[in-house]
Amino acid sequence: MNKYQEHVFVLPEDEADRELANGFALGLAPYDNRIQVLREEGGWGSVVDKFKRDHVKPMRNYDKRYMVLLLDFDRYTDWCEKVRDSVPEDLVDRVFVLGVDPNPEALQTAELGTNEKVGMTLAEECRTGAEALWVHDLLKHNAGELKRMIPTVKQILFPQ
Repeated sequence: MNKYQEHVFVLPEDEADRELANGFALGLAPYDNRIQVLREEGGWGSVVDKFKRDHVKPMRNYDKRYMVLLLDFDRYTDWCEKVRDSVPEDLVDRVFVLGVDPNPEALQTAELGTNEKVGMTLAEECRTGAEALWVHDLLKHNAGELKRMIPTVKQILFPQ
């Protein structure tokens, strides 16, 4: 990944979120070099700490870097706001908080497929503008964040 070109980092909370993000990245071919899924952090608090400790300064140095914090929402409706409030004001337009409510394991319980398969489907929906899976009960809470994110990130990950 070229840090001087627009790119997206995904910081997942746990292994299931990482699998979801990896599936999304697989669905981006041939533009999968514009996204990097980082190591899972083991809890939403750890994601926030890692972001603040290791990613704020590089994001300020590389203004073409965007970040998705991928969390389990665990039925807490204010999770997104709480995490977003921890993002420095100068980076708010480049940091997005997404996740499954309550967690990615629920996607399999709902018989939507493996986390990787769901991620690939979500990537395809982003590419085409479809919203079949994004409006599922487990994902629909992301609507506001997607509305904020898609105009910017779509052109990075799915250039015309």
